[in-house]
Amino acid sequence: MKKLFCVTGILLFLFLLSCKQANSEESQIKDETVYQKKVLPDNFNYSHGKNEPLHFSMNYVHPPVYMSMTKSSDNDLPPKEKISILNKAGGSKKIESYRLYLERNSDDELNQYLKENVHLTDLNNDGLKDIVIYSHPMSLASIEIFLNDKNGFYKILSYTGGYAEIKFDFIIGNTNYLIVNDSESGGGLFSYTTIYEVSDKKTSIHEKRIYNYETIFPKDFSSYIKAHVIKDSDIWAVYNKQTIEGEEKNLYRSASIPSGSVCYILNSHKEDGVDWFFGIFPHDAENVDLESKNDGFSGKTFYYGWIKSENIKKD
Repeated sequence: MKKLFCVTGILLFLFLLSCKQANSEESQIKDETVYQKKVLPDNFNYSHGKNEPLHFSMNYVHPPVYMSMTKSSDNDLPPKEKISILNKAGGSKKIESYRLYLERNSDDELNQYLKENVHLTDLNNDGLKDIVIYSHPMSLASIEIFLNDKNGFYKILSYTGGYAEIKFDFIIGNTNYLIVNDSESGGGLFSYTTIYEVSDKKTSIHEKRIYNYETIFPKDFSSYIKAHVIKDSDIWAVYNKQTIEGEEKNLYRSASIPSGSVCYILNSHKEDGVDWFFGIFPHDAENVDLESKNDGFSGKTFYYGWIKSENIKKD
């Protein structure tokens, strides 16, 4: 009998120990800092102060991110299974590019659409396969994204633009940031990076980043220094004196920034004896009309570009 009590006691002790360990692991997962370290890439810096732009590495702003995302997608599923998943997400009634494809193409070509355009991948690191549909139904990039929450799929993005690329990363708690880079804005002078905040099945634009498509980006964003523009200044895609003083200089001007604007310096360069800073500048006095592209967006918009160091004072 004593042996029975002894064995029972040991088993009870081991059970309580395992419960404690499980609770400890669960509390760790709920700890945002611990969870972030598990799912974020090393070069992603999400730290930022109040009213400051999010701090991204250069790869998040000017990247081939869409192609890297599709490499992780599950494209080997049979067509019938993919069609079943699309129907669960609303079918042709809710998926615009799917509807257009069915209207304009024969059933025989559907398999090609499913293989090349419908990607199933875990975008937000929750263990569930989400739907990303990327196509060019009208010679423009069309992106539709549906997240999977076990109860079904819900749309978080429907985007049409130039030649878009996307990146999705878990950031803090239940909030995700979806990054869409419209790589040449349909052939215009400027490229656009739009950062969406996704929380509680709602999507809103958090920030917009704009840069001249001729922009010479530094090798990396090695700093993040707050500064002020001390006189009205142009920011440029390049730092070549001959270019920015030539007849075609307007093709390389990114924006005109007023004195007193706050900016964030990301790197520096010296050319022909002139010191230049590369940074993020607020959308206050742009050099081009962006009304059609902004679609009424009145939130935070920033330009990337080069400015002479003499026009900047670091805080």
